[in-house]
Amino acid sequence: MSNNVDHPAHYAGHDGVNFECIELAEWQTFSVGNAMKYLWRFRCKGKPLEDLQKARWYAQRAAMLGQGVAQASMTCSNILKLLIAHTTGFERVAWEALRVNDWHMCIEALDRMIERLENGEEA
Repeated sequence: MSNNVDHPAHYAGHDGVNFECIELAEWQTFSVGNAMKYLWRFRCKGKPLEDLQKARWYAQRAAMLGQGVAQASMTCSNILKLLIAHTTGFERVAWEALRVNDWHMCIEALDRMIERLENGEEA
């Protein structure tokens, strides 16, 4: 199998985060996991605005369904802490909001990231 199937680069570790997205997302409900997946990969797949819009859509759905972020393992907790430590700006806010199960704050951060991209700025 190709590396793009087994270990796609867009789901590999962020700078300073030596985990893959699946190690966090597989512990989550479908909506929560997808919100994380699209936030994780938005810089890597070539469609950052679309990925952030999808992350927001799934975050909104998870909030509507009352779903929380499962930190069922030390791995989940550690990955979220590393993402917070190795990201900045609104992306960092979004990861922190996920860590503390604050969908309002997460959606607000995603909205600001989307707005910045729509204005030609870096998210």
